[in-house]
Amino acid sequence: MPKGGLRPGAGRPPGARNRRTREMTERLDRMGLDPIAALARLAQHAEAEGDLTLAERCWSGLLPYAGPRPAPLRKVSAGTDSASSTPELQLPSWWKPGRAS
Repeated sequence: MPKGGLRPGAGRPPGARNRRTREMTERLDRMGLDPIAALARLAQHAEAEGDLTLAERCWSGLLPYAGPRPAPLRKVSAGTDSASSTPELQLPSWWKPGRAS
């Protein structure tokens, strides 16, 4: 009989939360609090008051909830011509230079 290593079905299922996280989420729900909404309100208030440092910290704290992370940029090696390795950018037919988006 083998010992150690991966076994099918062993361990916590993917996406499962630990006990402490579940308890904290349930506690916030019972209190009627939403930390994400509170952080967004704080960011908006800080922006309105002109405290851009606090607003930036709040907004950057909310970024993980806004969508997937962008893929990192690939580095071009020094020995290759960057113009030939980069594909040509295709713009839509309706786009005109100088047009604000």
